[in-house]
Amino acid sequence: MPCVTACSDFSSKCGGFGKGGKNEYPGMHRSLLFVLKAFLFYLKKEKFLFNGKEISFEFCEFTDGYRCNIRNDQVHRESINHMGNAIDMQLNLIEGKNKCERINSRKSGCLNYMNLVRKQIFIDRMRAAYSWALTNNISIELGGLGKNGYNADSWIHFDVREFNEEYKTSDLYIKDKSALCPQKLMDIARDLDLCKCTSTKEKDVKEIVTLVMLENDGRKPISEWIVPDKIVSDKCLQFIKGYEGFRNKAYDDNPKNLAKSYLTIGYGCRICPIEGVSKAIFDKSYKNNPKKFNWSKCPITKEEYEEFDKSEAGMSEERAAKIMLDHIEKVDIPQLKKDFDNVLFYQHEIEALVSLNYNYKSNTSFDKKAHKLYENLTSGKYYLVSNEFLDIGKEKGLKNRRKAEQKIFDNGIYEVKK
Repeated sequence: MPCVTACSDFSSKCGGFGKGGKNEYPGMHRSLLFVLKAFLFYLKKEKFLFNGKEISFEFCEFTDGYRCNIRNDQVHRESINHMGNAIDMQLNLIEGKNKCERINSRKSGCLNYMNLVRKQIFIDRMRAAYSWALTNNISIELGGLGKNGYNADSWIHFDVREFNEEYKTSDLYIKDKSALCPQKLMDIARDLDLCKCTSTKEKDVKEIVTLVMLENDGRKPISEWIVPDKIVSDKCLQFIKGYEGFRNKAYDDNPKNLAKSYLTIGYGCRICPIEGVSKAIFDKSYKNNPKKFNWSKCPITKEEYEEFDKSEAGMSEERAAKIMLDHIEKVDIPQLKKDFDNVLFYQHEIEALVSLNYNYKSNTSFDKKAHKLYENLTSGKYYLVSNEFLDIGKEKGLKNRRKAEQKIFDNGIYEVKK
């Protein structure tokens, strides 16, 4: 993937990898080539579904590797991504046994094909980030944004632009594939004292089995993420607070349709779990009637309810936050553990589900309230889970929250609602 300039004067050519000018790195970053090798591996192994049909892809060609300053000057380009930190490539689409077609801008549905590959391999398999959202992470460029944005509609672009400079030292850039793995794997293992693969000692065998069984991408069971002092991250709590909103007084959460409303306070905390019991009905028929309402199952006491109702200050944000955390600890997390006990997660994937369940205010199984999401997670089809967020709760006002939860699940990006 060396640079090829269009300059007719041979002496001005960069030799393939720049001349050490501004922003020019001395070769291609090693990480790009390891990512490429992983991508080509998964491209052969993955099953892709498009409009209900199984399709596959194969590598076609590199369309951009290294681009030096000389080339930028020739085409009046200002971007510096490709000075050792990015690769562009195109793919062929395979439909059936004999139909193979290069995907280009003239191919109908090219953007959908590229998004499918980006999502299923780069996002789900390699935890890449869309549009340079995460530091020290592989990034992929989006398509479909038109002339004023990024436009990788018919090709795949990935880069290491967001790596810190400490991970862009000259020794990490290579000009020849022989420099990618200068040592044999066995030699590396010996240097790191990992050569236990031929040992029959019980201790060594257990260690090897543990290493082999570890998920390569770092997913772990819920029980290993959730610890007593750290139920969920602060980012998750702030996200839920932002979308629930804070109210210091009891209110009907659906005033335009009281038959579908719940009596609520704080950060979306339901005082009465019975649908259609408005505040007026609750005060008249439920509050003082133990046959209809059991205060011991309410997140606040009867005394608190009356105090919040009478006082100007109402419920404090601190008390509301405590109730919210109690709900997450006693309702949401146990429900996730029950439904997904054998599923491996990243923490941000768990927290997307925590937000979803908290919004539902329900301890019913995910199999019932979000069947496709449940089915895909329990069968290990992570790449199909993301879009299921968008099919849950299509009521007006929930679409943005589902999209935001989708971003948490996919990339660990918490867009807190102001």
